[in-house]
Amino acid sequence: EAQEAGDRYPGGGTTSATPKTAKPASGTPRLVEDGQLGPLTAKAVQRALGVTADGVWGPVTVRAMQRRVGEAADGLLGPKTTRGVQRRVGATVDGVWPSIRSVSSSGLVAFNTAAVSETTRCLQAAPNEGRF
Repeated sequence: EAQEAGDRYPGGGTTSATPKTAKPASGTPRLVEDGQLGPLTAKAVQRALGVTADGVWGPVTVRAMQRRVGEAADGLLGPKTTRGVQRRVGATVDGVWPSIRSVSSSGLVAFNTAAVSETTRCLQAAPNEGRF
């Protein structure tokens, strides 16, 4: 797997090489809880949601996330879904997610890999702890 901006494994920089740390229940490497959203975080969340773990957040991933957090599953990531995710992962509930750069009309989510966000940090902790 190539290096991905915005995601790191503990002790391993931005590489996906197997780190020398404990692994979450799913057997996948733990994510660094740095608040930066990128493909590795997306894949971990997708695995937790039971959808294809391709690192791309589109309507299928968003609908699965919406169902998980108890929101209407329309496939569009907006403030209401963001508040649901924030409640689910224990982040401040304000409906704002700086790690999300944009959402296209087709529902494809673009990450702002330079942003550091409490919501993303809490979201990274959830699959690490086997609780998302």
